[in-house]
Amino acid sequence: MVKLKYPLVFLVLAAVLTPVLAFAHQPRVVKSLGHVTVEEPEISKVYYGNLDGEPKVFELSSVKEFNLYVNIMVPDLPDIEKNKIVTISSAGRTIASFGGEKAEWEPYYEKFAGDMYFKGPEFREKTSPGEYFITVSSAMNEGKYALVIGETESFPLREIIKAFFTLPAVKSQFFGEAWWHAYLSRAGLMVLGVVLGAVIIAYGAISFLFRRR
Repeated sequence: MVKLKYPLVFLVLAAVLTPVLAFAHQPRVVKSLGHVTVEEPEISKVYYGNLDGEPKVFELSSVKEFNLYVNIMVPDLPDIEKNKIVTISSAGRTIASFGGEKAEWEPYYEKFAGDMYFKGPEFREKTSPGEYFITVSSAMNEGKYALVIGETESFPLREIIKAFFTLPAVKSQFFGEAWWHAYLSRAGLMVLGVVLGAVIIAYGAISFLFRRR
């Protein structure tokens, strides 16, 4: 019975929390320098970045047909400019270009992280195998943006642990809030619960092994 105790706790946590987390994007904080390589382009991720004088390029590739989804958002902050433009290209050809000041930017509340955005245009299309470039820019190439790539929801344990460290950075660097606010949101509480559960399980397993020696 003792042997089943900690695995049972983990299974309960996974069963209760993972289905809910599956409705959230995998968060990524974008560094200011260099291109960003997008792995598993169909898996839903949101890239939080800040244009720093030049466009930001996201690279992805696939050896088979895949569903490409792209959406641009900006945080609902004072004086935010709703002017980000997304250009999708492949093999030197522009596939789509959308956004900018004339586009429709709708208020959008992301309930899992508890954040407000202005949601811009989106692109959704089944695309051929190949290499693709998604470029985020604006007239002056400055300001914050959130780029969503992929629609397939997936939140395995490794992503939950990664989100534990990423969410505070998003709150502090992107929204200008205290880092600990990340753990007050629905998503943050769930991530915190899973990580704490994993720590408790690990501690219990180690304690059990030492007691058996």
